[in-house]
Amino acid sequence: MSKHTQVRETGGGLHMRALIAANPRRSGVITGAMLGIPHVLLAGDLSIIISALTLTFIAGIYMGFAIVRGSETAFGVELVAAVGYTLIALLGVVFIRWMIPLGLVAHSAWDLAHHHRHAALTDLPRWYVPFCIVVDLVLAAILVTIWITRG
Repeated sequence: MSKHTQVRETGGGLHMRALIAANPRRSGVITGAMLGIPHVLLAGDLSIIISALTLTFIAGIYMGFAIVRGSETAFGVELVAAVGYTLIALLGVVFIRWMIPLGLVAHSAWDLAHHHRHAALTDLPRWYVPFCIVVDLVLAAILVTIWITRG
């Protein structure tokens, strides 16, 4: 049975979550590109602010997983991490924009830690870790490319 057949059978239709689960890396590339490419059209300062907000949002997603599936300990760990990434985003806005793509790369390492060490802590869907790693890295690469091109 192909992945596409499995997707159709999961809910009688092509649901977004099932599509991402069937192709997490490809979906991550598409999502990262969709988050990054609009920065070509944004003024420099606005691009920095929106990318900082995006980093903060991405980091906060794990808190939602912890609330739904985790414990108070899981929520506490995810909250501390989200605050850390929010501070990195703030440093990127106030001092040096390169902190934001660096924060996205660091977040991909956090994703990997969830895959290996913290899997029991938050109980993520299997597809989420590779999806999020790719989103983080693609978005970081696009931001760096755009910001270097602009000078």
